[in-house]
Amino acid sequence: MKRVLCFVLVLLTLGSITITTALASDNQPDNRTTNISFVVGSPVMTVNGAARLIDEEGSVPVIRNNSTLVPLRALFDAFSIETRWDSGRITGTRGNTEIRMTIGNRVAHRNSRQFTLDAAPVIINNRTMVPLRFVVECLGAEVEWVSATRTVNIKHTPLFIELGNAKINIGDTLADVRNILGPPDRIDPSHRDFQWHVYNSDYSRFLMVGIKNGLVEVLYTNSSGFVTNNAKYGDARNRVRNNPNINLYYDSNDRNIVHAVLIVSLDIDNWNNTNTRNDAFITAQLRQIFDVTNAFRVNYRRSTLLWDDLAALTARKHSQDMADRNYFSHTGRDGSQPWDRFRREGGRYSSLGENLAGGFYLGIDAFDGWVNSAPHRAGMLESGMRYLGVGFGYNARSSSFWYYTQIFFTP
Repeated sequence: MKRVLCFVLVLLTLGSITITTALASDNQPDNRTTNISFVVGSPVMTVNGAARLIDEEGSVPVIRNNSTLVPLRALFDAFSIETRWDSGRITGTRGNTEIRMTIGNRVAHRNSRQFTLDAAPVIINNRTMVPLRFVVECLGAEVEWVSATRTVNIKHTPLFIELGNAKINIGDTLADVRNILGPPDRIDPSHRDFQWHVYNSDYSRFLMVGIKNGLVEVLYTNSSGFVTNNAKYGDARNRVRNNPNINLYYDSNDRNIVHAVLIVSLDIDNWNNTNTRNDAFITAQLRQIFDVTNAFRVNYRRSTLLWDDLAALTARKHSQDMADRNYFSHTGRDGSQPWDRFRREGGRYSSLGENLAGGFYLGIDAFDGWVNSAPHRAGMLESGMRYLGVGFGYNARSSSFWYYTQIFFTP
């Protein structure tokens, strides 16, 4: 009988993930890119190369306290931001983003987050003037200041994942997604205020789409061939630079290449600041580990695994035992090994392997930990395995809090 044991222990705390992205130069720009320019002191702005008056009264951008202020109406209309005005309080809404400012007040908000502005909104010649950089960065746009011409250039490109013939953008509607991908194979709860729409019928095109209020707010895939904003599957780490909204996962055991991507909209505040543990959420993490493991296997031309309830039960009991007794080992406190515990539940095997992970909250992060540990990676890619079960355990008094166990086997 073949027996394989692997474990990875990473102590994490909520809020510890740094989100980065790769930006390479060999991809074409998205056809939904918006380019806008303002010139300080000029009544003319350009939108995608076309010149237009800011307004009929000839309002012009000004600089206050080293911050460029522009007429609210021109800026909000250019970005299709809906505006509400109430006694000096300005509210702008686009999709799930709400921007709140007050005339004469440097405190502003994007959804639940508070910011201190360099310059407060003001009224000049009966026109409301707002800080340009704050507004456009709330939408995820890039801002460039050209001091020689006193020009502000704004570029906004939707964040996206392209996989095969499908391209999904952050900000797309649920109807857009279904027109492209069809109905999801499963809908999972998340740890934030969105739902995962999971597409797993074809593991060579595996994709998870996070929907909030009918709009795409989060995207994840680990299928080979994906492309995102100037980054793609297989890119080397030394070709990349940071972006605060895209997390690229690297495979240190395969030339340190990009192997997965998570895109999180600015509208999802405090990504890690939660600790959901209801049954539906835990079940979603186990299913997602199963899915990403199969997508990983397909990337390397391995057959997909089938779910096994006995293996999952065995994995759950061991995960919870480690959490409750505060240890981390393939050897149980009763001296049992994985094959002992599997047989105890009535399982039979000719080959069996076990992966452990501690300290990871989300299933996709536990999976990434296994990818970056050579023996765990080998276990997930073992060609002779046919079945997989995944279990979870939690205890707030344990050293690692969250525990995941994978059990692979062949009868």
